[in-house]
Amino acid sequence: MAQDDDWQLLDYRGTGTWPEAWPPVAWRFESPTVVQFRVTAGSAHRNNVGTVHGAFLAALAENSMQLPMETRARGSITISLAYDYPAPATLDQEIAGEVR
Repeated sequence: MAQDDDWQLLDYRGTGTWPEAWPPVAWRFESPTVVQFRVTAGSAHRNNVGTVHGAFLAALAENSMQLPMETRARGSITISLAYDYPAPATLDQEIAGEVR
């Protein structure tokens, strides 16, 4: 995954937590209230039909919601999280999303 200057990496490898099996997730602030993220999922994240597992995508979205809190001093937040899967995610293809 190519890195532009303003993208940072969220890398759980070696943490002893469940996401340590994830590839590094690139992220950046698009605006003060929008965080963009991108990642390329590999074979470790595949489901039984050969596409990216929905649980990986859901956990990726959930973990990305923490980025504004970790990187900027803020008070508590209220989170609403809903998942729509309009099409399968393909292995070894970049997946991109954003948190608002």
